[in-house]
Amino acid sequence: MRNASPTPALAPLAVLLLGMCIAACAAGRAPQGPAASAPSAAPASPAPPPLEPPPPRGPPTRVPREYVVAIDTAGAGEHVLRYRLGRYGIERVQELRHNVFLVTFTNDPGLEPLEEHQRIDPRIASVEPNVVYGSASPTPPPTPSTPPATSTPARP
Repeated sequence: MRNASPTPALAPLAVLLLGMCIAACAAGRAPQGPAASAPSAAPASPAPPPLEPPPPRGPPTRVPREYVVAIDTAGAGEHVLRYRLGRYGIERVQELRHNVFLVTFTNDPGLEPLEEHQRIDPRIASVEPNVVYGSASPTPPPTPSTPPATSTPARP
């Protein structure tokens, strides 16, 4: 009577092939081998057209009169800002996160005078203009007179 199990010499090969199939399937690929190279019943779909490079972007949109200022001194952030930058007319100070503030001025002093205060006072860690994230896209946002396009048709 014959034993239905593979011979001991073929057992490591069977384990190796099984492991390769499992690894290929886990990686999202079809297993390679004679069975995988057989012609498929369905024809291959045409290749998608090549992607066009995105249009060139302009400079990002800067929010006038607003600057993001980081302070090195814990707990004295707004005091340092008002003491150092108050001469430019601070309209509002909003803490964005620990020791990082959004400062709105009544009149925009420009980045250079604010950077000069950063060089003078070591408590001011950084100063940068407030820039709208993703604002360098070539497509302008919709205006109130033109509603944005929807994917569902309007109901009567």
